Amino acid sequence: MKSAMITLSSILLLVGCAEGDGVGAPDSGSTLTVLYATDERSLYPASDDVPLRLLFSPLVSDEPLEGREDRPLVPIRATQCRGARPELAERWEHSADWRVWRITLRENLHWHDGAPITAHDFAFTVRLWKRPDVGHWAGAPIDSVHVEDNLTFQIHYNRPSRDILNGWDVFYPKHLLEGLDPAEFWDWEFWSRPVGSGPFRYVRHIPGQMVELEAVPSYPVGAPQFERLFVKWGGGSPLAELRSGSVDAVEGVDPLEAAALERDARYEVHHLAYPGGVRIFWNHRLPLLREPSVRTAFTQAIDRAELHRILGLPEGLPVDDGLHSPCQTARGELPEAVEHDPAAAAELLTAAGWTDEDGDGIRERAGQPLSFTLDVPAGWLQAPQAATYVQERLARLGVGVEIRSLELPVVGERFQSGDFEALIWVTGPWPDHHIERFGEGSWLGYENARLAALLEQANRTMEHAAQDSLYREISAIYRADMPATYLYPKVDMNVTTDRVLGYSSELGDLILNLHRLSLAKPR
Repeated sequence: MKSAMITLSSILLLVGCAEGDGVGAPDSGSTLTVLYATDERSLYPASDDVPLRLLFSPLVSDEPLEGREDRPLVPIRATQCRGARPELAERWEHSADWRVWRITLRENLHWHDGAPITAHDFAFTVRLWKRPDVGHWAGAPIDSVHVEDNLTFQIHYNRPSRDILNGWDVFYPKHLLEGLDPAEFWDWEFWSRPVGSGPFRYVRHIPGQMVELEAVPSYPVGAPQFERLFVKWGGGSPLAELRSGSVDAVEGVDPLEAAALERDARYEVHHLAYPGGVRIFWNHRLPLLREPSVRTAFTQAIDRAELHRILGLPEGLPVDDGLHSPCQTARGELPEAVEHDPAAAAELLTAAGWTDEDGDGIRERAGQPLSFTLDVPAGWLQAPQAATYVQERLARLGVGVEIRSLELPVVGERFQSGDFEALIWVTGPWPDHHIERFGEGSWLGYENARLAALLEQANRTMEHAAQDSLYREISAIYRADMPATYLYPKVDMNVTTDRVLGYSSELGDLILNLHRLSLAKPR
């Protein structure tokens, strides 16, 4: 097996490359308080929130992306392009077909209760994921896991994969969990009082209000530079919390509220734009939305740059009508966008037979008005404001748009079932987020076999240049067909006070990097 391994370029990224972050002893009595818009359920494995990563370390984390000011949209947790720095893992290698990974852990790692961390903990976690009564998503692409010794294990995937280096999955202590009933995995009491491996140790929590953590001085990848961390759960006003001095940092401030702080020297606003983005998905089963020229005309009518300004998003965010690989995203090589051109949009609709014969302001064809209902998640990611803007822009074009505001879960259910005419939803950046939407049986009614095949191939292609080439062809098809219209990226506005030192958007998520920060003075 060892002879078949190919060492990654990052295999020699050992302890030294990461220990420069956060060197030195913490300030006496120092405390950092962060406001996070959720509750203690974000410590549970069902959550896709990041506070769990304060308590549990992944095998690797992302290298910061230098030169971020030239790349306003960067892949978050895209370790394969940004480079990986060791966390619990010391080194790693993969087989020629990228289906078998061999991981070697650091020596002398310990859980927060003092028990040693070994390869058996990782094997236990993977086998737990794969149990039918657990069914954790991280276990689906894994065939098996094998322990070589206390520090070394192998992961065997059922397809080429980089998943082990995603910097996101965390692993659990076998000695505390192996006696628990896996059928109750998602509800174990352990999750509310976790014993982890990360830079912070659980102390206590008040349900719905806060969790108190303490720094782990022996954390091997740069010990936190302050002694105590309070994560206050959301509910209060971020601006009020910051201005009262009750919190030092907030993740996920509304862009319009963040703008009010940008001119105040006491605060620093950090823009973190995610790839993927918020789009209008068109239901191609609806006859009036079936033609690519109509969907292109709708896209041309929307001034995305103006929409970004209205939503309070930072200047210079890219607009792209296509899909791109993680590395293309990191380099800023994005697909060309359809230009804002209302005159060209009007010509396309007229050429397609849509005209306003009765002068009521709405185009018709064969007696059918050019109008549809746009489903919008209420109060979610600025979607209501975006929907109102789209409605106004399309009205100028002679298109009727009725906005239907629904709760987020309802919109999600409608999206998955295809029970909508048009709908605003967010999409991730990677191939597996799109294959089911654009291939056979797509709930959008858009079934492009070539596009789906290319996405599937891109999902299985590990070499960056080959994947980039596939995405260029994918984007050409996407732009010609316009199955969905890109509106804006998901942008986190993170705010820190002048007491917090060392954070920048280049690091990525604020919460994931708290242990790399320091404080100007003790509280």
